[in-house]
Amino acid sequence: MRFLFLLIFVMSASAQEPEVVPAPEAAPFSQMLILGEINLLGFEWKDLGLERETQFTSPLLKNWKKWLNEHRPKSVGEIKVCEGECLTYHSQWEEKLPEELMASPTPGYENSLWLKVSLTLRRQLKNNIQGYTWEGRVHLLDGNTKKGLASVTLPREKKEWFNRPQNEINSGLVSRVYKTPLGAFPGLLQKLEGMLPLNRVIKLTITGHKHLGDVMKLVELLKARGTSLGLQVEMGQFGSQEAVMKVYFRGEEKSFTDLLSQVKELKSSYNYSLVNEVTGTGLVIRMVKQ
Repeated sequence: MRFLFLLIFVMSASAQEPEVVPAPEAAPFSQMLILGEINLLGFEWKDLGLERETQFTSPLLKNWKKWLNEHRPKSVGEIKVCEGECLTYHSQWEEKLPEELMASPTPGYENSLWLKVSLTLRRQLKNNIQGYTWEGRVHLLDGNTKKGLASVTLPREKKEWFNRPQNEINSGLVSRVYKTPLGAFPGLLQKLEGMLPLNRVIKLTITGHKHLGDVMKLVELLKARGTSLGLQVEMGQFGSQEAVMKVYFRGEEKSFTDLLSQVKELKSSYNYSLVNEVTGTGLVIRMVKQ
């Protein structure tokens, strides 16, 4: 009887214990912030009977957000329209160097992505015909480092309306412009699969090379060895004496210097020994011909 009582007590206690549900794994990118920029050429918003730009752009941003949420990759936590305080932050973000952003990250914006749709819109009037053409680009940027992750050109489109009221034309134009970047969005989202936020950028200078091919071969070698760091390289200046570039990666700075210390040689048009140096402004790799 005592054994049975203990068994019932244990079973009862176990039944009362709350089930432990593991917390969902956080997405690498905390959020994607959507921006819309429409540059008017030859006319103003008031010519469309609108008091302010947001009357035209708000429906676009709202519906782009809806589409992106329906196709949101697992690597992105939330998708939001950048408005209000976010626009103020974005203006400050654009003015800062990557080093400043990483030194003093702003709470609420860490590991964010920026998705910016930039369009140029033109209007032509002829008799009772209103003709519109537009074109632009979609940019995807890493919020931590300002690194451009992808950019897609949006080809020129056009539409004419004959003898229609302005509010009807506006509605039709918004509908047309909304569809313009939809073909670019899937490819941009696909690039985010398996990608992690960057949090470091270092200036890298390469000297001793004989031509651009030597530099590019070294860059490819570093990228191949640095896959665990998500290493990306952006060429800045190239000359016969030196090549200057930015190296973006995630992790600690020591992770990159350790990587460089492991790369001792390069076989290209010549065989080179690689000598690394730390300077006050970044890192230098001297390619010494063997």
